[in-house]
Amino acid sequence: MTHQTTPTVSNLDILAQAHKRRTFAVISHPDAGKSTLTEALLLHAHAIDRAGAVHGKAGRRGTVSVPGQDWTNAAEESALLHAEGHDHDEALFLRATTTPVLFCAAVLNFGVHQLLDTLVEFAPPALARADITGRQRPVNGDFSGFVFKVQSGMNASHRDHVAFVRVCSGMFYRGMVVTQASTGRPFATKYAQQMFGRERTMAEQAWPGDIVGLINAASLRVGDSLYDSKPVEYPPLPVFAPEYFRAVRPADTSKHKPLGPVQHPLAVSGCRSGVPGYRAGGPHFVRRDGVRRGRSPTITPLKVSHRRAEQRPGTRDVPGRSRS
Repeated sequence: MTHQTTPTVSNLDILAQAHKRRTFAVISHPDAGKSTLTEALLLHAHAIDRAGAVHGKAGRRGTVSVPGQDWTNAAEESALLHAEGHDHDEALFLRATTTPVLFCAAVLNFGVHQLLDTLVEFAPPALARADITGRQRPVNGDFSGFVFKVQSGMNASHRDHVAFVRVCSGMFYRGMVVTQASTGRPFATKYAQQMFGRERTMAEQAWPGDIVGLINAASLRVGDSLYDSKPVEYPPLPVFAPEYFRAVRPADTSKHKPLGPVQHPLAVSGCRSGVPGYRAGGPHFVRRDGVRRGRSPTITPLKVSHRRAEQRPGTRDVPGRSRS
């Protein structure tokens, strides 16, 4: 019988590893080239050997203008021109008060390497994170992590349930038993993986700023906190009011059981506004989408579950009415 040994690591080692990581996000309105830019950055970082533009969304309806947005854009552009040429203040940047503005074109491979160099220089490493009481959890403290995404059905051969955890502090090692803050129950991390596209490798250890995928984590939900030794609970992700609705019901009412496994992933993968159960024609799931119009908005979790539902006999989805 073998026993899991706890690796020894110093606070300086944790700080050194955290300093090597960079924290940033690629955010934009739909179809603005997020995937193209991400692939270009990975190519220049030698993480992949080729990259190209993404054309899979060409048939989707484009974004629409929002009333009053033109004036808002004009005011923002005026502020940008007024601030042009000012020196970069790292303290204001880390407090999310100011943001450097750079220009590049990923599809033309113009300025991407300079953008990557700027991210390496200015993007912050993993920093101390505030808990629900406002106290800072230092990155070199005991292990803690935050579940920011849950996804099911990533492996077509298995009904897996993956919880994506960002390491906030301390060192993570595969096999450690952590505590789920919302329930106080222990959670074993025997099946921990790091994912890059469709590739999966065992995550033997991880440091602040790293992302770890916990397999078969059916008890974890988006917004959960995990910790070792000293308890900590981080603020949950914000929840927005729903704007679009979609009804899902079995095509044959006598075959309602296959619908359960289809709607369950929605309730745990971020559709917090989901209302499971049968009401006035079937279970309804709602999700915010504030920049698209139309009777059938693009809702990724619902589309994924629709594909799973098609594989189960006797189920169909019915577009619901949208309102803002």
